[in-house]
Parts: sequence; C-alpha cells; structure tokens
Amino acid sequence: MNLDLLVVDKIFMLAENFWSMRDAWLTETLIHKWGRMLIAAMIVLILVAWLGDYRFNFLQSYRFGLSYLLVAVIINIITISILKSFTETDCP
Repeated sequence: MNLDLLVVDKIFMLAENFWSMRDAWLTETLIHKWGRMLIAAMIVLILVAWLGDYRFNFLQSYRFGLSYLLVAVIINIITISILKSFTETDCP
C-alpha cells in the first residue's frame, strides 16, 4: 500500500501542478513568513556570536561550529532558491 503517495496526491496534484495548501495559514504565515524571520534572526545571532568571539574569550571555542552553521544556513538558502527556480512548482 502506497500511503505516502495517497497523502501527497491529496496535498499536491502533480497533473494539475496545483498545491492545495498554497494559501493556507499554516504554510503562508507560519512556515513562510515567520520561518523567514526566524532564519534571519538566526543568521544575525550567529554573526553576532561569531564576531563576539574576538572580544570574549569564552566564545572562541565555538568559532568553528558557528562558522560551519553560518555557511550551512547560507548554502541551504541558496540551494533552495536555485532549485525552486528550476522546478517551477510550488513549495513541495
């Protein structure tokens, strides 16, 4: 039984290229609007902590991890943007 395909078919109709939750509060407000604000706040906090390790010695041990996290978040944002431009479909 392909339960996953049945669920996906109800949410995203591939033949019509239509996503039924496109304008839903969950996807539009919670995930996209607040999600973008959360990611922007994370990037700012990571940058502040990363730059703060020059001033505060206790942050120096976290420099590599913060650098890795910052690069991973930026690569993720760029990759998603590129993939969305190639697929020409809604979010799924």
